[in-house]
Amino acid sequence: MASLGDPPTILVTGAGRGLGLATALGLARRGARVPMVARDPSAGREALARLVAQTGNRETALLTADRSELAAVRRLAEEVRRRWGRLQVLINNAAVIPRERRVAADRLEMQLAVNHLAPFLLTDLLLDLLAASAPARVVNVASEAHRGARIDFGDLQMTRRHDPPEQYARTKLMNLLFTYELARRFDPGRITANCLHPGVVASRLLADYLGLPPAPPASAPPRSKARPPSSGSPPHPSWPGSPVATSSMDPSGVGGVARSPRGGATVGPEPGPRETLSRRPSPPA
Repeated sequence: MASLGDPPTILVTGAGRGLGLATALGLARRGARVPMVARDPSAGREALARLVAQTGNRETALLTADRSELAAVRRLAEEVRRRWGRLQVLINNAAVIPRERRVAADRLEMQLAVNHLAPFLLTDLLLDLLAASAPARVVNVASEAHRGARIDFGDLQMTRRHDPPEQYARTKLMNLLFTYELARRFDPGRITANCLHPGVVASRLLADYLGLPPAPPASAPPRSKARPPSSGSPPHPSWPGSPVATSSMDPSGVGGVARSPRGGATVGPEPGPRETLSRRPSPPA
């Protein structure tokens, strides 16, 4: 892959393992400055050491934050602002699917807190830094799992009937709608917003979604005639047509929806002219 001329600063959440780490590796290989956000300090240190060893890129750093706590998200944003004067790309990748209902420190259901409220708050807190670094981009990792989801605004925390995969689908729909609203509000010449479906990957998140034991790190996704739900993590940026490669590395590109890399799909010009964004968009194909 070609190296970058003037290295952008690209913040990746959920970079301690899995495809968040793979995304950070791919970006670092291209010469980007990649602050990596991880919840687990031990896993984060291992990920950082692996990134430096495999890419030789020392223009990176580890940030630890429990994104289920809104106060921790605020501290994360403040540290980013303090340590980096510019931020060209924010990749909101981190997500969880607890197999039972869990409540975070702020008395918020865990998936609602981590999968939607954390990226919502982090993006809001970093908007001025992104604007000052324009052209810039926000990339929200969504999922095909959003299809068929309905947000119950009377029970956002699923207190009446908790179903982990259903709550995951709802939070991914929230990510999608959040991205469209960002795109509607942003000046596309300064900040663009994209969401993407990353494809299916044998990650811990996918195992939690399906209620299966986590796959070994080197194993491939299980073969099945049925298409399993998305893992919700971005693909390796070196894949042909990777949404992360095509949308996040060029902050001046067109905002819209990026689909799975299957078939070489790339970021398209959706959702179209800004005046159409006031209407509720159809979900991506």
